[in-house]
Amino acid sequence: MNRKSSEFRARRYLECGCVVGESPVWNAARQELVWVDIANNILFRLCWRTNTLERFALPVTVGALALRSDGGYVASTTRGFAWLDLREGAVDMTFGPGPALAAGWRMNDGACDRQGRFWSGSLATDTSLS
Repeated sequence: MNRKSSEFRARRYLECGCVVGESPVWNAARQELVWVDIANNILFRLCWRTNTLERFALPVTVGALALRSDGGYVASTTRGFAWLDLREGAVDMTFGPGPALAAGWRMNDGACDRQGRFWSGSLATDTSLS
């Protein structure tokens, strides 16, 4: 099928004030979209049914999220891997084992594979060559 690019138009759905929006995750059971602003340590949750946007302050930088089977999330963070749950307007994070990152490094993008394993990479927070 050959379509002209003019047939598809992107539009902004909402203004949320993200500086660096990352890791969108759709929760079909709850009809919710969550994502993080890694520059400001904020998690956003958009309820599709009510068109309600919530903002949650994060205690650490979260680079990636993936949905867990119990409805919570697994996250890659500056402290390694964590369970992340949203409870009554607050974020509950439980940190687990993770890689021993050198100073100036943090966990970054990640995703689950077909077997449900969460993989995440890391990056240097100071990318200067000096």
